[in-house]
Order: sequence, then C-alpha cells, then structure tokens
Amino acid sequence: MKNIHAEEAVMKKNAVVVGGGVSGLLAAILYAKKNYAVNVIELDSECGGLLRSNYDSLGVAYDTGTHIPNFTGIDEIDEILFGTSEYVEEHWHKITELNTGNYFENQWSHVSPFADSRHLPAVLYNQGIAELMQLTDSVDAENIKDFTKSTLGNTFFENIVQPILKKMYGQDVDCADLTMGANLFGITRILALDADTSAKLKELPVFDAKLGFHRKEDHRKWAKENNISPITYVYPRSDNGIQFWVNRLVAEAEALGVNILTNEKVSKIHTSSGKITSVELQNSQQTLNCDSVFWSAPPAFALLAMSVSPSPARATFRTAVIHHLNFDMPLTDDKSHYLWSWDKENPIFRITLYPNLRLNSTANNLSAEILCSPSEVEDYSKEAVIEHLKAMAIVPENARCLSSEKQIVHNTFPVPTFSFEKATKENYELLMEQADNIIVSGRFSGKHWLQSDVLKAAYQEISDACNQVEKP
Repeated sequence: MKNIHAEEAVMKKNAVVVGGGVSGLLAAILYAKKNYAVNVIELDSECGGLLRSNYDSLGVAYDTGTHIPNFTGIDEIDEILFGTSEYVEEHWHKITELNTGNYFENQWSHVSPFADSRHLPAVLYNQGIAELMQLTDSVDAENIKDFTKSTLGNTFFENIVQPILKKMYGQDVDCADLTMGANLFGITRILALDADTSAKLKELPVFDAKLGFHRKEDHRKWAKENNISPITYVYPRSDNGIQFWVNRLVAEAEALGVNILTNEKVSKIHTSSGKITSVELQNSQQTLNCDSVFWSAPPAFALLAMSVSPSPARATFRTAVIHHLNFDMPLTDDKSHYLWSWDKENPIFRITLYPNLRLNSTANNLSAEILCSPSEVEDYSKEAVIEHLKAMAIVPENARCLSSEKQIVHNTFPVPTFSFEKATKENYELLMEQADNIIVSGRFSGKHWLQSDVLKAAYQEISDACNQVEKP
C-alpha cells in the first residue's frame, strides 16, 4: 500500500520564515496554504514582536505602544489576519474613524493629529503665517529641514517642526541630516488660519501638502471627491489587547502544520547557484533545507550569516520608554483612541487610551510612550510621567495609580538619517545579489513602513515567488 503522507511530504517544498511578528506569521500561513513545509525562526521566547501585550501586577493588559490594525482591502489577506465576517463581528471592535488629537504649547487640539500653529505666541504665529502664504513654489528638497523651510517657512520650522524632530530623534540631531523619512507622522503639515480658509486653500496642491483640515467633515468630503475609500480599523474585544491577534495567527499557522521554533536564530546561510539552499540554527544546531526564505529582520543579519560584510554606514536607533498605568478613576478623555504630544517641554510623544478601544473593559488604563537614547531610560520615572499626564488633563488631578508596568524597548524607531537610508538600501541590494529566493519584509527593505503596506507587499511577493517556483 502506498504511503500517501510520505509522498506528500516528499512533494512539499520548504520555506523558512525568519521573524515571528505579524508579517512573519502571515508569510508562514501563506506558504502553508501553498503546500510548503514551513519553519518559523523566532529569536524571542514567543512570537509577536511589538504586537505582544504586557501585563501589570493586577493582570491589566497593555500594548507595546499604539497598535490598531486595519483591513487591507484584499479579502484573502483580511480573512487570514482577522477571520471571516462572522468571526470579526464576534471578536473584533470595528472602528470606522480613528479619534486622535495632539498636545502642543500646553494646549489640546482634538480635531487633528497636526500641531496647531495658532497655539504659538501671537507674534510668532503672525510672522509664520506671513512666511507660509508667500511660499508657493514646488519643493524637491531631500532633507526635512530644507523642505520645511521652503514650505512652512523659517518661523514655523524653528518653533514647530524642529522641536518635534529633536523630541523624536534626540536633542543633538542635525535636522539637515534627516531624510524625508522623518516625516513619518506627518509633522510637516500643520493647522493654521481658520477652518473655512484652510479648506479652501487645500484645494490648491501647494497648500494641501502643508495644511491640515480643522474639521472631520472637510476631510470626509475631500476623501470622497478623490475616490479614497474609508479605512476600517479593528481592535480585539479580548481583555488581552492586541496579544489576541498574535495568538490567533499563531494558532492558525500551527493548525496548518507550521513549525515555530522560538529562542532560536539563523547562524549560517548556505547558497548555491544564486539560491539559498539551507540555513543552520544556532541553538538547536539544526539544518533546514529551503526553497524560499522570508526574512523579516534587518538584511545585515542575513549577510553576516552568509559571511558577507554588510554596509559600514552607521545607523542609530531610539529607545522607547513606555509607562503602562492603571488608575482608580476614569480618564478624562472618553473619545480619543490615541493622542500625540508635540509639546517640547513634555517628554511624552504618544498616549494610548485603552478604555476607548476596549469597550467592555473596566480598567482605567493607558500607555505613555517616550523616545530617548539608551542611556536616558532611567530619566523618566513613573511619578514624573503621571504628573505630566495630570498637567495635560488626561488623568484627574486626584486620581491614584493602582498598578503599573515600565517597559523598555531598545532599537525601536530608527533615526532616519541619510546614513541610515544608505545602509538600508545597500544591505538590501547586496542581499538580493546573493540569492534570488529570499524575500525581505517591506519594513526592512526600506520600501514600506505602514503595517498594512508591509502585509500587502508580503502577500504579493510570496504569491509571485510561489507561482515562479511552480512554473516548469
């Protein structure tokens, strides 16, 4: 009698996925659905990366910063990521519009994530507006300093954008050495003038690029006129926060036969005729054959495993200090899902408000994120952060902290210098020269940053790679 299972095993091709974050887990599931035998190599003790949840002494869950996924618009991806429509209704909160705002010059603006220039002293504001209105030429500056000075003017650069850049990337950063990648959070767009005037000016491309809408209805109207489909965001109903998503993807992968190896790393990569043929693992000393590799880690690590020297260009990363705090009183903001703080005197840069995401939660909890250098992590105490939150009127003045957790995440946001851009590009291109059966996750290839873009790219590249292998 034929051993059908043995024949199927022989017929299967092998895929190795390095990195067990969401993009790696999606890749593993996609390979498995293409009938590949899949091994996921994860350095940490569990999968998820920055999508893992953290828990304080009372068992209250917090995310590692703000993580609110959205549908990609590709049905196959969305069903893998979030489940069937029935499953989504049962297990996810749907969010049709994210509520956010920002804190700048000791004042809140709950209509937009963009800094409100009207909060500046009147003399600076009037001077800035005069400069902004005169700047109507198209700009192709490579660094964010020259770009902003040519679009917003010197006054708004020096009093809005430059302080934000230094808050994000370090007080000693040279803004002229920052690429346009430093505009990740849209800080070169501001609020100015009044709502009607801004909406009218934004009909002109030169002003649309530097001004934000004051009213959500204006943005909705603009999106409709430009045929931009609304984005649907989701957040787990589970008390475990975003960890629910990771657990779901791990279970889905394992149900398809994916083998997940944690506390493990690739120590050596073998190539032949321009293809990766196998990888050696450091801890278990296993050798895994592979027909395709999905690499969701810096390409430099793959090059080192190939005994190829990576780019010597220097890259610097920021460390995130995240204070997870739970209070005995409700937070004062019962609408915003997350908030930005662009105020130069306040070290917090982002706040996640969980009661507004977890509609069935009884905790009054939030996460406050600070970006700093590794040597500064002890400079930001829980007590100081709570005082800032009370001064911002996020937490009631007489509220007590019931439980907390301080989380340190090194090597989180890269400082987007030209040196970093050069290293990213050179390492990616050098890796592509070594083998043609490796896919580098979008974020590490320098091509994509937003999570949905990374996931869509992974889907397309794996589909293309598998189809190519299947060709006779």
